[in-house]
Amino acid sequence: MKKTDFITLIHKRLTGQLSSTEQQLFENWSAKEEYQLLVEEYATIWEKSENYTSSFQPNIAQAKGRFLDRLSEEKKTPVSSQKVIPLYRRSWLQIAAAIALLLGGAFIIRQYSATPVEWVSISTAIDEKKSVLLSDGSMIYLNENTNLEYPISFQGEREVNLKGEAFFDIARDEINSFIVSTNRAKVTVLGTSFNVDASDETITQVDVSTGKVQFQSSKDDENVLILKKGDRGVLNHLEKTLDYSRPTNPNAAAWHSHKLSFNNTPLKDVIADIEEYYNVKITYNERLANCGFTSLFVDKNQASILKNIEESFSMQLERLDATTIRMKGGICQ
Repeated sequence: MKKTDFITLIHKRLTGQLSSTEQQLFENWSAKEEYQLLVEEYATIWEKSENYTSSFQPNIAQAKGRFLDRLSEEKKTPVSSQKVIPLYRRSWLQIAAAIALLLGGAFIIRQYSATPVEWVSISTAIDEKKSVLLSDGSMIYLNENTNLEYPISFQGEREVNLKGEAFFDIARDEINSFIVSTNRAKVTVLGTSFNVDASDETITQVDVSTGKVQFQSSKDDENVLILKKGDRGVLNHLEKTLDYSRPTNPNAAAWHSHKLSFNNTPLKDVIADIEEYYNVKITYNERLANCGFTSLFVDKNQASILKNIEESFSMQLERLDATTIRMKGGICQ
């Protein structure tokens, strides 16, 4: 979110005009350190501007006349006799001018409410996935337990806010970059496809499918990773490290691609991927844990995949309840 948009939210909060959606946006963004300071500054300005009255009408013609008279006098004054303001005094004048500008801004905000950029907040629950088409043509696919905030239309730089995990297929724009902000990380692209997993409080992980991605901590503008197709970047919030990594599991983004791929994969890893993808618990003969399994499943339902495994290892499948499965017996092929 641009600071100008956030300032509009601050104004609406101070005047009691926030909608429930805007209130949620305000709380999420004001949790960030830089925005906390902005809230405090404008709250102070707001308080100091209480004595301002809209009945005041400046005499512009008189002020202009005084300014021209002063300018004419200074032109007649020799340079040697002109007053020189020391640097230490000038800094205070600059500070005073800045305060005046801020206070003036507060008066303007009270009189004229800027046209706000309308933001949308969308969330998914457990076992729920959603997709969002943005105004620039970009597609975002949300995994379960995820929240996404985005503007209805972009004005210049494109930015969204993410909590959880999502896959991004971003429309290319050479002028306006696309930024994904999480609580502790920032991903910047022009146009590419990638997965951002910010569901873990200790790490943020980015996997790139196409193009290039710039990945960094939201609190460190100097330490930056440039990720290319097939790369993974991992930001460890506890150790404060940012490193490259090669994805070892081809099914890491299966929740989005709906594809499970196994190539002589140990059965223990096959079972783990199926458990995560379908949110089930499977028990099996652990003597078969390292037996290899090869197959490719695209948009297959749980029953057909388990049937394939059952037949491949001569197992007997038993459903204990909707989310618990037992696979008995079996031999390595």
